[in-house]
Amino acid sequence: MLINLCVGEIFKESTEFKVTVNYITKLATYFQNSNNKFFIIQLKELQYKIYEKHIIPIVLVETRWNKLTISYAIFEIIDSNNFWNNFVLLTEILDPYCRILNVLQSDKACLFQVIYGLGYLHQF
Repeated sequence: MLINLCVGEIFKESTEFKVTVNYITKLATYFQNSNNKFFIIQLKELQYKIYEKHIIPIVLVETRWNKLTISYAIFEIIDSNNFWNNFVLLTEILDPYCRILNVLQSDKACLFQVIYGLGYLHQF
């Protein structure tokens, strides 16, 4: 509950982050659609070249769009420097929350880890 409130405040303060998350969802949906095999293969090759592993995009909802419009919209998102700058900034902001959640949801989480994690979040 506390973490939801903290993350919710981040998105209340910045409409740019809301737009960025919307674009991230559109990109993930596009790259999970099997009709876009060519681009999915290109993405996987690029991921392996950079990270030496494949990262599977996670999508919350499926949507249906006109193929020509979606392709141009996806290109506009990928080509936007503003999107990538906000994406990096959002990743840096949310990374501590993700790390704390990973520790707290593990089977071997100790009470001191829970208290330390919540204390860390409380300082913001």
